[in-house]
Amino acid sequence: MLKDKRSNIKHGRYSRALVLPAVLEKGDKSTLVADRLVLVDPRGEISEEDLLEFLEKYVEPNFWPWLKKKQKETFVSRTEVCEGSPEKALPAIRDYQGNRDGEVKPWKLRS
Repeated sequence: MLKDKRSNIKHGRYSRALVLPAVLEKGDKSTLVADRLVLVDPRGEISEEDLLEFLEKYVEPNFWPWLKKKQKETFVSRTEVCEGSPEKALPAIRDYQGNRDGEVKPWKLRS
């Protein structure tokens, strides 16, 4: 398993490229599926259809409730620290709100 944060590099006129880490075993082509999250097989051994089915059935439906729960737990712990002082609680509330309504929503791909 590997976790990393990478820059998106401008590639051509409209695209961005994500460079795969050198430690990953790669094939000539990679297969990927994406919505808000990206699932990639850098060896290209798994079909696009199988990756898409897995992303739609298992990853997307489970990820968003998990993230929302985690954000609520973080919000509760921050407000407990700031209890009794609205001035200290306000930054924690702003962090939690994210997109102003507190909902975690996947964004849509551009058409």
